Amino acid sequence: MSIQDGLGVVEGRWFRDKIVRKVGNGKHTIFWSDHWVGSFPLFEQFSRLFDLAVNKSISVAEMFLLRWEKGGAACQWRCWLWAWEEELLGECSILLSDILL
Repeated sequence: MSIQDGLGVVEGRWFRDKIVRKVGNGKHTIFWSDHWVGSFPLFEQFSRLFDLAVNKSISVAEMFLLRWEKGGAACQWRCWLWAWEEELLGECSILLSDILL
């Protein structure tokens, strides 16, 4: 845990910076409802973003191709996001930042 938290490491968070998750090609995994990243499905972790999402049944592969990071084409919302919702989107983007398909 000390390594994961960056204690005793000269620079950065050694564990997080060196580990990569792989989820296959993501074609048969639903981005919001399947449990594929984190502790819970994304619709539970980021329920407000799920409520605002235009496409609730999009696959992980489709989201990846459309760029799921903040500002990417995959981020389509029913209305403009408030500042606190933008912060949630930032948290979600961090969670997804080390995912490779």
